[in-house]
Amino acid sequence: MLGADLMIATTVFGVQSAVMNLFLLRLGYGVAGVGRMHAISVVMYAACAVAVGAGGLPLRMRPRAAMALGAALGQASNLLVPLALFAPPAARTPFIMVTLLIRSLGLGLYTVALQPYLMAASTPSTHGRAYAAWAATGMGGGLIGSLGGGFLSAAAADLLRLTQQHAEPFALTLALVGVLTMPAPALISRAADVGPQPAARGGQPAPSPADRVPVAAIAVMFVVMWLRVTPGAIMYTYGSVFLDQTQGAASQEIGTAWSASMALAIPLVLASAELIRRFGADRTLIGSMAAVALVMLPIALFDSRLGALITLVGFNGLTHIARTALVLTAMSSVSARWRTTMAGVTETAAALAFIAAGFGGGPAIDAWGYDPIFIAGCAGCVLAIVIYRLYRRTAASQERSSAVPA
Repeated sequence: MLGADLMIATTVFGVQSAVMNLFLLRLGYGVAGVGRMHAISVVMYAACAVAVGAGGLPLRMRPRAAMALGAALGQASNLLVPLALFAPPAARTPFIMVTLLIRSLGLGLYTVALQPYLMAASTPSTHGRAYAAWAATGMGGGLIGSLGGGFLSAAAADLLRLTQQHAEPFALTLALVGVLTMPAPALISRAADVGPQPAARGGQPAPSPADRVPVAAIAVMFVVMWLRVTPGAIMYTYGSVFLDQTQGAASQEIGTAWSASMALAIPLVLASAELIRRFGADRTLIGSMAAVALVMLPIALFDSRLGALITLVGFNGLTHIARTALVLTAMSSVSARWRTTMAGVTETAAALAFIAAGFGGGPAIDAWGYDPIFIAGCAGCVLAIVIYRLYRRTAASQERSSAVPA
């Protein structure tokens, strides 16, 4: 299962992030066009994630089958994208939009089904380890893909005897990675088949009064996830641009900082399992969100290359520790019946944080500069801590009240 997830992370968070944008640039879309493509793909993912979760599709199939279907759709998109090179100019943009939609649907189905699957496949004492391994695999795949994508593109250019100013080397790289990761759906199909049985014909049985829609838990986790992801969305979108435009950092220096950030994040995320075991998911979540707010301060308060690099290197691991703890907390806060809904809602919240950063960050920077948006990332984490603590305190008070005999 980890092998399949590593393949998916390598393509989605690594090669496609590093190579896909360059491929689109070489096709003539320009920086603004690439930005629009990225924003549209995130919107598609948000819509697909909430649709899959709300529709309960993973509950209408075995979770393993839902993940395998999602991975297969993602792989189909990986193999289709390079064909945009041969599409007529008038049909190229619609063709790319269709491939992005297929990828978004596949990734949404895979992610929304995977989160409840990990709860079912692990015991209460190993939940933290399972989610930490998932997060670390994503980071490792992103690191492998981002580094490997650059080397493969250069090798493809040499093979084709073209420069990297042409689209063909990037198309060949995307196609090659798509072929190399084709075993992912088959590997998922060989994983343990755990989780709820598919719904019987005629739909799910009516929920008991104790298992109604957990509106409060879902709403709070939606808000906390959005606020928690905000610093990461800001850093991923504008961190490199800040270093380039205001600090004059070379692209090699920026790339080295990102690679160091991802490499450091892997052992930190793996250590989160021990943190969750020792301190519990609640304390780990609150502590890691506070650490993210603190590590955002150097780039927000000090107009220096060193401060920006400290933030860039440090925030990645801390934000993924927070993500691991929050996903585990979200899954644990509802019954198995509502876990796919919770997963869809929280993944949508994460996507909306990136959409808000993408569409709102640029005008904010033009109006006030970079400092306010970095401070907003700090404030988002602090607000998430306050809301989460209030929710947990209220829930604990209600539990104590209900336990008192009348």
